[in-house]
Amino acid sequence: MYFIEKRGKETVSEKTERTLYDSLPAEILKKVVRGELDSMTPEETVAYYQAVCESLGLNPLTRPFDFIRPKGGSRVILYARRDCADQLAAKHKLSRQIISREKIGDTVYAVTARITGPDGRVVEATGAVNIAGLKGEDLANRIMIAETKAYRRGVLAYAGLGWADETELETIPELRNEFRPEPGLETESAGPEPEQQPNQEAVQQPEQEPEQQPEQKPEQQPEPKQGEDFEGELVVLEPPEEKDGWKKVLGFTLVGEETVSLVTRGKHLDALGPQDHIYVKGQRRGDKIIVAVVSIIKKAQEPEPGEFTVIVKSPPREAKKTFESGLESITWARAVANGEEVLLVARGANREAVKALAVDAEVRVKGTLVQDKDKILLVVEELLEPAA
Repeated sequence: MYFIEKRGKETVSEKTERTLYDSLPAEILKKVVRGELDSMTPEETVAYYQAVCESLGLNPLTRPFDFIRPKGGSRVILYARRDCADQLAAKHKLSRQIISREKIGDTVYAVTARITGPDGRVVEATGAVNIAGLKGEDLANRIMIAETKAYRRGVLAYAGLGWADETELETIPELRNEFRPEPGLETESAGPEPEQQPNQEAVQQPEQEPEQQPEQKPEQQPEPKQGEDFEGELVVLEPPEEKDGWKKVLGFTLVGEETVSLVTRGKHLDALGPQDHIYVKGQRRGDKIIVAVVSIIKKAQEPEPGEFTVIVKSPPREAKKTFESGLESITWARAVANGEEVLLVARGANREAVKALAVDAEVRVKGTLVQDKDKILLVVEELLEPAA
């Protein structure tokens, strides 16, 4: 079930169709319209694949789509792999919400997801799975598949794509065995029995030295798993910082409530700021997550500056701190602002004024309160005057 509310702008599907018609030769377009993907030459297939990815703003090197021919079928099918929906959600800054979960009888579990774009367009999609006879971990896995189906179908519907998602291939009988092969043993057909030779007198053969058996090497143990897939929502704790070509952001997972480091060599983290609510997909290794996809669910509201009465509680010191603009030198001191313990932080031209403050000095400060991990910073914008 899809529900789409259109607000007058060109939809993603309309843009995709226009881009394909503009970029593909007429011969390839004819085959696409007729569904004759199997008749394309390798060069035409590559051109079509690249045009589809370009029209949607996807990276073809990540293989967001794939082709498959059902057993016994005559037509090739283009389907969306799991990375396709994730890339589309990140690109279009889509937010998602599970709005209903329903068990239908004892056999079907259905989940409905709502996908909302930054322009206000809304898509609702349902993912349903068969749960007949399942319990325990098997049942839990099917429920998660239903949620994933709903989310991905909604994202693809938002983009106006009619291709099947990877999670839906098992619903096509001709493809089910290709993606979920039944375990079994391959047996070789027995050949004809050898002809029995007539009895012959035993001939004594000279004793032969026993053949030396090759030294058996111990079975190699599989290498330990390098990481595990991660998919979830986090809150950003501090601005991105870069070191040795890697960008890092400290985040707090909403499920499990852990502090982790998000790392990447790409630009996934550039737009993030403290208190942003984000969706992340990647590979987890200990307390680090190698980021593949980042989508901002909700940007944090920028704190507004205010005026504070500040009492300095420690001698000012020099340090370095990472801000959105990069690494900066700061002057800081422990202080009490309007009755609350804070770290008074001065940047740029304000550093000299704060450096001159004595312990127990009371001053009026214009600045912004910022949550930094377990501390509250009062970032000075202007030192007004000594407090009355």
